[in-house]
Amino acid sequence: MERPFYARGMCHSCYHRRRRNAYPEREKARYQRRKEKRTAEREIVIKVNQKKWRDANKEKLKADKKVWYESLPWPQRNRLAGNGRGKTNVSAEFLQHLQESTPICSMPGCETVLDYERSAKQKPNQATLDKVIPSFGYAEGNVQIICRDCNSKKVHGTVSDWIRFLDYVIRHHPEALSVADVDRLSFLLPSLRIGNPI
Repeated sequence: MERPFYARGMCHSCYHRRRRNAYPEREKARYQRRKEKRTAEREIVIKVNQKKWRDANKEKLKADKKVWYESLPWPQRNRLAGNGRGKTNVSAEFLQHLQESTPICSMPGCETVLDYERSAKQKPNQATLDKVIPSFGYAEGNVQIICRDCNSKKVHGTVSDWIRFLDYVIRHHPEALSVADVDRLSFLLPSLRIGNPI
């Protein structure tokens, strides 16, 4: 098969090889421009196809997202919902009053004296702002000040830590538990079994 000839009687491969050898920087810049152009065109096509697929599968995407969201632990759900991003709906005056009225940790059974000094080093008794009901976010009436140790135990606490906390609530605040709560927790604490006083 006869090959087409370009300038100076050279074939396509030899011609461009000679150009690359003669002008390496210029040919490198030219190749980079062509590569960027092809990449941009490919990304446009991909985005258009993705948008078409999303428009055609809205219900499937919604169901998959719901399944994925429900499989997450609640602290991560809370961050994704926007409640754990540091946004607060409380005033500085309210926080000042809360700080003055909370010398010790607000968690039941914890008598740790809180440290309000700013420090780059995290300490167990360092004061932290905590949400009582996570889904309500940082709002006045839904926040309390607890020590960093108790705040971390809410996520990383062991079973024994939660049993000690429940035992304190049962002995000092029995009115906070309903009959259904007592039935669910009776296997954990002997003090909840029928016939034993709280």
